[in-house]
Amino acid sequence: GNSRLQSDNLMMLRDERKAIVRDVFDYPAMDETFPLDLWQVAADRYDAFELILSRSGSSIYLGVFNWSDAAKAYELAGFGLREPIRLDARSSTVLHYQGDLTFAQLRETLMVR
Repeated sequence: GNSRLQSDNLMMLRDERKAIVRDVFDYPAMDETFPLDLWQVAADRYDAFELILSRSGSSIYLGVFNWSDAAKAYELAGFGLREPIRLDARSSTVLHYQGDLTFAQLRETLMVR
């Protein structure tokens, strides 16, 4: 998404979170960002989103973040993936959407309620 880096002390992040920040700079700035699991997480300031849908122009991306200490699988058939995405503990990936749905349609299809 669109991080607010000017106020964040990035040197205080753990190494795995620093790696995530470095990876973010490989992608364009996003015009629109939407957390898909807003109602499942974000109970407090330490409870981070795991699924973030973003759009840059006509390109759509899905950031998948596993903040837990255990490996985890994510079912993302609505994003056009037949097999679950498996992430190791404290890792992430960014997927580029290749399908025909619009950003709004994907947001509705993938939102965790």
